[in-house]
Amino acid sequence: MQGARNNAERPGLIEIYTVLSHEATAADHPAHDFFTRRFHWAVDHFESVFELLRSSGQIAEDRDSRREAIWFVALWDGLQVQWLYDPEEIDVTAELRVHLESLLVA
Repeated sequence: MQGARNNAERPGLIEIYTVLSHEATAADHPAHDFFTRRFHWAVDHFESVFELLRSSGQIAEDRDSRREAIWFVALWDGLQVQWLYDPEEIDVTAELRVHLESLLVA
């Protein structure tokens, strides 16, 4: 959650990240390899976090840690794009928190 809060304090950084990450989808873009590695790292990182939560019983055992990580990275990036359009309406940190809390075992 701290990462999302930090990002919200630097909207220009989110704008640059969003533009560059989208432009870099072209294989010949100079930043393509960087963003490919970044997405792999992010998914791997969150997969280990979700696996730790799953193995400790904090989220349901039938949750696939890899899939949750992929969805979480996609959710975070998508929320940032929405926030760029409407920062008064979209609270990235709050939305991520709600999502993560919905995964927790009661």
